[in-house]
Amino acid sequence: MKRWHNTFALVALLSLVALMYVFAESHLVSAILIIAVSGVKFALVAFQFMEVRKAHPIYGIWLLVLFAGFALGGLILIQE
Repeated sequence: MKRWHNTFALVALLSLVALMYVFAESHLVSAILIIAVSGVKFALVAFQFMEVRKAHPIYGIWLLVLFAGFALGGLILIQE
């Protein structure tokens, strides 16, 4: 794996963290958008740094199911 892939992923993660901070402070966006951005961060970390991309495909599917459960639980808690 080339080093620039990790650098690009790190810059993308830091940008997403800054974007989530702006979203949370502005109070103009919904929690669904914040959860969607956290899903992108989750996928980026899993596939780049945990190297799920090179593992068996079932692990990638399992991580996506795990995040879907997290997002669904978060949305249920927000609605209450």
